[in-house]
Amino acid sequence: MVSLRSSKTPDLVIRSVFNKYDTDRSGWLDLKELRGLFYDLGFLLDAEEVAEIAQELDTDGTNRVEFVELNNWWHKSDKFRDLDPEHLELRRESATYFNYFDRDKTGQLSRTEFSQLWADLMKNGVVTSSLEKALGVLDGNHDGNISFNEFMDFAVHDYQLRSSS
Repeated sequence: MVSLRSSKTPDLVIRSVFNKYDTDRSGWLDLKELRGLFYDLGFLLDAEEVAEIAQELDTDGTNRVEFVELNNWWHKSDKFRDLDPEHLELRRESATYFNYFDRDKTGQLSRTEFSQLWADLMKNGVVTSSLEKALGVLDGNHDGNISFNEFMDFAVHDYQLRSSS
């Protein structure tokens, strides 16, 4: 597995990542493609946040992120300066897990999708709290869905749902 924090990641691996997200094969990442990359790394960014990251990566001022810019950023040892390696890996794994259950790829889990995710977590002994308690805690805006950020907040911070109380 490629370490997201490593500044020694081979260029070929970074090229593969770049190509995966360059969905229109333009040779550069637009904001939507860049957002997809960070989503899969465990960060659901709003338009303003994606634009800020794009601006940081776009070192030549072309308003697009080219491979060499992503590659240079990836090799920086402080690219995730505020995250320790375990935290970053937890975010990546949690995002992958969320994405698996987000069948319609909306960035939201419907009650049905979340029920399946929660049942899987219970089956694997990760959580023991009821679905209803989980929904009450995780659904911060009470819209009946669990957003990517609501789930990531739970995954990264233990909301006392690991034990039934």
